[in-house]
Amino acid sequence: MWLVQATPYSVPLVVLSVVAFPVLAVARSRFDEPISLSTSQLAAGGALAGVQAYGTIGTWALLRASRSWRIVSGFSR
Repeated sequence: MWLVQATPYSVPLVVLSVVAFPVLAVARSRFDEPISLSTSQLAAGGALAGVQAYGTIGTWALLRASRSWRIVSGFSR
């Protein structure tokens, strides 16, 4: 798996986030209050999902496009 922000801090946070959602879905029956999100909360969640999707799709597009790029630089390796 290839992560763009693979730092010592980001990997555990991504793993924790991926594990947290299924755990919360299974434990949902323990909570007795119905979920009622305000319009602002729904908009914030939608914006967060949209930004994440935009960044992910853009990264994939740049990665695919960069395979055909020739980079010219003044530095030699």
